[in-house]
Amino acid sequence: MKKILTITLLATVLAGSTAFGQGFFKLASGKSLVWDGFGAAATTSTKVSVALLWAAASTANPFGSPASTPISGNNTTTAASAGFTVGSAWTALGGSSFVQANSTAAGGLLKANTLANGSLSYNGGGSFDIQGTLTSTAYTLMLVSWDGTAFSTFAAALAAKTGSIGWSAPIQVTSGTSAIDNTVVSAPFSQFGTFTPVAAVPEPGTMVLAGLGGLAMLGLRRKK
Repeated sequence: MKKILTITLLATVLAGSTAFGQGFFKLASGKSLVWDGFGAAATTSTKVSVALLWAAASTANPFGSPASTPISGNNTTTAASAGFTVGSAWTALGGSSFVQANSTAAGGLLKANTLANGSLSYNGGGSFDIQGTLTSTAYTLMLVSWDGTAFSTFAAALAAKTGSIGWSAPIQVTSGTSAIDNTVVSAPFSQFGTFTPVAAVPEPGTMVLAGLGGLAMLGLRRKK
């Protein structure tokens, strides 16, 4: 009787661990997915860093939809034309439910630099788990890009709220059950660029002080 109970308990635990295991995903793109919008000219570049973010299914786009989502591969979209300054775009993202994907299989927080042709992949193009997700469950995924030469991590760029930012349109993806699940396919993201930073506008008080300083210098020159 004890043996039967033990076997039943083990079977229940194993079934539960399978049902509540991490969900698996795959993301490997073709060329020209991500464009460098902070260089001298719009181009594909290895300087762009891209984080994979996830949230519950049907989570709203923190940047609005669809007009404010830059999906132009020629990188002509700017933060201002999308209705954001760089700072307000980072702030909108920070106030959302999206978090950076963390994967055991891929070695931690999912961030990749684009290749010279504008392509990118996570975990070498193979399947990877995302901690906090479940198997066979729908989730919202989104890519966010920034100038990798300015900030080495997504967290640092998000905290600074400066520098370039770009984002993809969020998409709905159903997680796979394992790394060898043949139903796991690369997510179909559209092309997107990174924004050119908007110049900071001085505070009114700063401008007044600067003006007073200039007048004082002129007064000193006249006395001499």
